[in-house]
Amino acid sequence: MASLTKREKDQREEKLQKAINHYENSVPANIRHSAERFGVPYSTLRGRLTGAQNRVAGQLKAQALTDYEENSIVR
Repeated sequence: MASLTKREKDQREEKLQKAINHYENSVPANIRHSAERFGVPYSTLRGRLTGAQNRVAGQLKAQALTDYEENSIVR
């Protein structure tokens, strides 16, 4: 499987946000319908709705130093 470009990753994240908004504003709320409508995986949408973060946000919390602190040490 080829890796995604930054643009494709941004588009996927944008689709997920649209699906989340659709789910939160639809009556009755249906995760599967929202996922199919915006072309995102059901399991990913379900996870995001229960509080899961995307990979980048999750890795930032695991870092011992912020980017600013790392740059200060390097300088």
